[in-house]
Amino acid sequence: MNFCVSLFVVLCCVPFFEATASDVGPVSFVPQDSKALDYGLIVHEDQLLNENVSHAADSKCTCTDGRCVTRCRKSSWTTEGGCMGTETVCECNPEYGLFNSTSCKACECGRGINCTFMVLSGEVFSKKCLCPEGYHGGDSYPCELNCDDDHPCQNGGTCNAGTCMCKRGTSGVFCEEVFWCKSQCKNRLTVDCVYNQEQEYFDCICKDSSLLYDYREEICKPCQCGNGTCKYVGIHDWHCDCAPGHKEFEGKCKPCECSENGTCEFDGKGLKVCKCKPGYAPRIGICQRCGVHNGTEIECGTEKNTKSCRCPKGQQDVNGVCEDVDMCKDSDPCHHLSTKCVVIDGEIACQCRPGYVAKDNRIEPGQPCEDLDECVHSDECSKNKDTKCVNLPGSYKCECLPGYEPENMKADTRDTQCKGHKDAWMPAGVVLAVVIALLAVGVAVIAIKARRG
Repeated sequence: MNFCVSLFVVLCCVPFFEATASDVGPVSFVPQDSKALDYGLIVHEDQLLNENVSHAADSKCTCTDGRCVTRCRKSSWTTEGGCMGTETVCECNPEYGLFNSTSCKACECGRGINCTFMVLSGEVFSKKCLCPEGYHGGDSYPCELNCDDDHPCQNGGTCNAGTCMCKRGTSGVFCEEVFWCKSQCKNRLTVDCVYNQEQEYFDCICKDSSLLYDYREEICKPCQCGNGTCKYVGIHDWHCDCAPGHKEFEGKCKPCECSENGTCEFDGKGLKVCKCKPGYAPRIGICQRCGVHNGTEIECGTEKNTKSCRCPKGQQDVNGVCEDVDMCKDSDPCHHLSTKCVVIDGEIACQCRPGYVAKDNRIEPGQPCEDLDECVHSDECSKNKDTKCVNLPGSYKCECLPGYEPENMKADTRDTQCKGHKDAWMPAGVVLAVVIALLAVGVAVIAIKARRG
């Protein structure tokens, strides 16, 4: 009879316990650590004798915030005969730990997480949270999710063995809470309170990036940077993050561009100053290359914020560029039509004009050059069989042979193309027809005269 009553209690109460356990959340119920409690449970504690489970039938068992469970007594389990002796113990509800033999105590380790209690002496005890894998905790702290790549520490915190080491002024499992943000940065509908990792302090950031938070008036105001945005630096300080080609001066972004060959700065009066790389100097507001002369880099510098070139002999600085000096303009020793004045390596010299050659391959100032007879040295007209070469002073021309005429009139007579005259050739058939026609006319005239006579 007693066996039937116990079985009835088991069948009625086990479903009730299972329904209660299912409400604890995503973390599964962890059985009590019987070895730590040392309540005489056997190694095979998972072998629950369901037929002997009792919640209220055993009047000797008391279990606050738990249930009484009959289990096999320690050292009473044999492989051949099974359980040879049983005892009734207190088994706690989920999120509770066995405090003594008759009562359970709330773990406060987190939802669905159990614990164990160890009574040291009298009212002194220690608690250990049974944290599942991926969680950490201690005797005095609830189980918390470990930090990792999927759950990183925030606000500059560092992850150490699954625990976030937070910076000054931050707290929370992942350092997500900023101490000052609980009372600072008013008007939170338009303002965010963020942690400044470099200064280990807080900043009030307007949600509208074009606005700047005024800490004295505690409101957002328009940013005065112009071509840029306001960026916070230091503790409650800011500067202008200017657009490309601009730089901050006295809280505003001003145009400042010197090309990629230098950097742009402002002097105390806000005037633009280009700091150019070696081999470059400012000209027309940007850093330009000094130049190359005969394979050598030209030295240059800056005078009164203007590029100045140290030009080689025979050249002069013209607006920051080395250009050849026109020495022939002021002094031309070559006074003959067959010569011209040139500057070579900074020295004046005379050269023969095209179509002329120097006598003995050299020419002195004031000495003329001799005419080059192109018809003798290079008869270009001979390429066309219907032209002939005619020498000219310093040049030549191609003329058509007798019986030919130019196909078209060109300004350059050295490229004359010729063709035969219209009366210089006539097809034989045309000539014969003309002769026959003339003879026919003559015969007709004679016949007419004979009739009249």
